[in-house]
Amino acid sequence: MSRSIRAGLALWALVVLLASACAPTPVNPTAAPSAQPPATVPPPVNGIYPCPTCRPTIPVAPMWQEVAIDVEGGLLRGMYWTPDYVPAPAVLLLHQNGGRKEDYASLTQALLKGGFAVLAIDMRGFGATGGQPDWVKAQQDIPRVIDWLAREARVNSDRLGIVGASVGSSLALTTAAQDSRVKGVVLLSPGLDYMSIPTEPAAGQYQGALMLVSSAEDIPAATAVPRLAEAHPGDEKIVGLTNAGHGTAMLQAQPTLIGDIVEWLKATL
Repeated sequence: MSRSIRAGLALWALVVLLASACAPTPVNPTAAPSAQPPATVPPPVNGIYPCPTCRPTIPVAPMWQEVAIDVEGGLLRGMYWTPDYVPAPAVLLLHQNGGRKEDYASLTQALLKGGFAVLAIDMRGFGATGGQPDWVKAQQDIPRVIDWLAREARVNSDRLGIVGASVGSSLALTTAAQDSRVKGVVLLSPGLDYMSIPTEPAAGQYQGALMLVSSAEDIPAATAVPRLAEAHPGDEKIVGLTNAGHGTAMLQAQPTLIGDIVEWLKATL
């Protein structure tokens, strides 16, 4: 038997052993389910893991692709990445006013290494999406983006998170308040009323975990953080920085922040 065949059989045996440990969702949604699932693990329900501690175990080739997501009156352009084990928890990245999806390049790489699928989009008026900014329509766009992400075959649709910066954090919080699939939200420099999007009511409605990050000299954000934390009924982590700037600028100014975000999301999703 050739060395390549022996290696292939060894790899296949490893895949079978890993798959039997925690019945994951098949990557191919058309594949027929097993007639007799393992007695110790119930079959997946609605394409998601039956137990909250189960983790992705199916090895696949990492993937990235440009995407265009239908919204009212047009398309939102973005980039979508998946890691080497699926179905994976997924994180949506929302940029700030004047920003674009590339502002999250460093965080995207860290999330992929951490085992997350990642979707970064350009909102109306920015980056590859272009057109005119429209923050009213943006509040309708992001729930559609979450629906798109939840339908992806390589994503565990019950383990979704959002990271938002500045007004992107407002959109993240208002969306999560209405969607129980979103289990964790990271707010970078949140505000109380950026672009006339109130966040305190959404903080009061959102039941999932919350991470709030601000820099002391950024007065609107530093003021908003304790008020949002007080309104929020769930668990939160507050990170206070100094001279770190606003929004995604904090990811470069504070090198340890990216790792803190990834570890928090690992513990949350």
